Amino acid sequence: MAMNVRLLLLTLSLVHLTISIAGEKMTIPPPRGPLPAGAREISIDETDKLIRERSDIAVIDVRTSPEYAEQGHLPRAQLVDYFREDFIAALGTLKLDPAKPCIVYCAVGARARRVAEKMAKLGFKEVLLPKGSFKAWKDSGKQIMGAAKK
Repeated sequence: MAMNVRLLLLTLSLVHLTISIAGEKMTIPPPRGPLPAGAREISIDETDKLIRERSDIAVIDVRTSPEYAEQGHLPRAQLVDYFREDFIAALGTLKLDPAKPCIVYCAVGARARRVAEKMAKLGFKEVLLPKGSFKAWKDSGKQIMGAAKK
């Protein structure tokens, strides 16, 4: 009986973890230490200006598909879910030029910072991280594209 209770608790814990990841309730701590070479934080206003004025800059949203669809996204954003098992391969499908700047954001910044580390290892020269990521963008009242109607 005790074994069945333990198995049930383990199963419920795994279900909760899966739901938490899918619903983005799981907190991902940001990497420790400085940003990698070529990565830097930029203000929300600078992010907005770059999106409007520089069509050569890629905008990459690394949140989940539900976050992207339900909450909306920054203008010109392309979705590559950080939690995909084939994240690097999916990033490669965007055909990004490592010599050109990329804006990378997530919900609050932890995933984007981890992606900046991966992109630096792949040879990207300029990865721009909006300070506060999507939450700060939304809080600033900037334009949000594609949010689901509630």
